[in-house]
Amino acid sequence: MPKNATNVTIMFQLPDESSIQKVVVEKKVMSDTANLSKTQQVIAAVERYPSMRIESVAHMTGLSRTYIGNVKAILKYGIPELQEMLRNEETNITYLYRFMTHLSEDDQRELIKKYGVYAVKNFNQYFGKERGYYTPRRNNTTINVL
Repeated sequence: MPKNATNVTIMFQLPDESSIQKVVVEKKVMSDTANLSKTQQVIAAVERYPSMRIESVAHMTGLSRTYIGNVKAILKYGIPELQEMLRNEETNITYLYRFMTHLSEDDQRELIKKYGVYAVKNFNQYFGKERGYYTPRRNNTTINVL
């Protein structure tokens, strides 16, 4: 739209209600995955409904959006080695996600080839220490002034 436009008309055409289909996904949809671990439930939900939003999967499974977002990201963007670790539940989801987002794919492959799942675990221990080192410590001393 031009910057100097003064009289602008915008028209929308809304579809009639007969052409709108409401999709309701309830927790009972995933009842066949109730005996699976929470990671396996999320993987099943993401694979069964690939275009479903994270919020909907969270509602359906009862798990957090962050957890589901991490699993979905690993399945979509992770290297095959990380996806395999995810499916086999070899380590924490957050560890896998941090490893994937903080290292290049070549570095990921090299470290996993050399150290296996311990590359992911050790990276996260290092990541936690470094983050703690660079994060200012809070002094919880209380001073009472009379």
